[in-house]
Order: sequence, then structure tokens, then C-alpha cells
Amino acid sequence: VLRRLKRLIKPRMGFMTTGAAKRLAGVTMLIGAIAFGLPGPPGNNIPPAICITILALGLLERDGLTVIIGHVLTIALWLTIIVVIAFFWHLIEPYLSPILD
Repeated sequence: VLRRLKRLIKPRMGFMTTGAAKRLAGVTMLIGAIAFGLPGPPGNNIPPAICITILALGLLERDGLTVIIGHVLTIALWLTIIVVIAFFWHLIEPYLSPILD
């Protein structure tokens, strides 16, 4: 597995692994860690862990493309979380409106 990863992850797009981009990756990891801590069914920690791992691998190997993929996956993760929360809120809101009014 590591040999295959080494072939895929190599130093490129160095501007994504230094300076402000490196700090942005850190903030993105923090946001992924917040998603990691959200309650949910068993296995809900796997997607945030994958996002954080991809970002960390990109930073460790100085691979800007991998860092970009990690950012995109984290954005997709949060969009999915928002859609799921909105969907379930839409389902339970009629039952909660008498209580909340």
C-alpha cells in the first residue's frame, strides 16, 4: 500500500504546501476535526478521518494536488452534513412545531 501511495503522492505544486496555503490546510483540518466530533451512527467518523489523512499526507509529502483534493473532500463532507441535517430537520419539524410554538 505504501509503495502505491509513494507513486501517487510526490512533490508538486509546492505553493499549496507553504506559507498561507499551509495555514489554510491547518484550518481545513480543524474543520474536519469538528466534523469528526459530531454525534452520529457508528462509522460516521470515517469520512472526516479520510479528509484529514489526505490533507496530512499532502503536507508531509509536499504534494499540492493531494492537499487540493483534501480541501475538496472536506467541502464535500460539510455539504453532505448540511444536506443530511436539513433533510432530517424537514422530517421532524412538523412534530416539533407544536412544542416550539
